Amino acid sequence: MTYVLLLKVFAAIVGTLLSLWRMIRILRMTEGSIVEGQITYVEGKPGRGGSALLTFSYSAEGQRLHKTWDETLDANSRCKLLDAVARYNMGDSVPVWYAKADPDVCCIGERVHPLDFIRNRFAQLSEDLTRLFR
Repeated sequence: MTYVLLLKVFAAIVGTLLSLWRMIRILRMTEGSIVEGQITYVEGKPGRGGSALLTFSYSAEGQRLHKTWDETLDANSRCKLLDAVARYNMGDSVPVWYAKADPDVCCIGERVHPLDFIRNRFAQLSEDLTRLFR
C-alpha cells in the first residue's frame, strides 16, 4: 500500500515538473504568426451525441502540421472545444496562431493570453492530482 502511494506521489511530482517546464517554455514564445488552417475532422456536434473531437491542419515554416484540439494551447478549455465543435465543419478554413520558435505550439484563433494559459493549466493539474489520489 505504501509503495503504491509513493509511486503516485512520484508520478504526480514528475508530471507537475514536466508540465511546469512545458508551460514556461511556451510562455516564453511570444513571437508568432497567424496562418490559414483547415478543419480536418469534427465530432460531437450539439444534438448529435458523441464526444467532442476536433482536428485541423496548417502550414508553418515549410512544414504541414496536423493537430488535435488536445495538442493546442487551448487543450484545457472544454468550453472553447465545445464552441469550436459547434461552430466549425469539416473543410472550414480557420485562423491558426503558431509560435515561430516552435511551429508545433499553436491554437485556433489568437494566441492564448499567458495568464489564461496558466489558469487553465493549473486547473487541469489540480483535477489530475485530485483524480490521482482518490
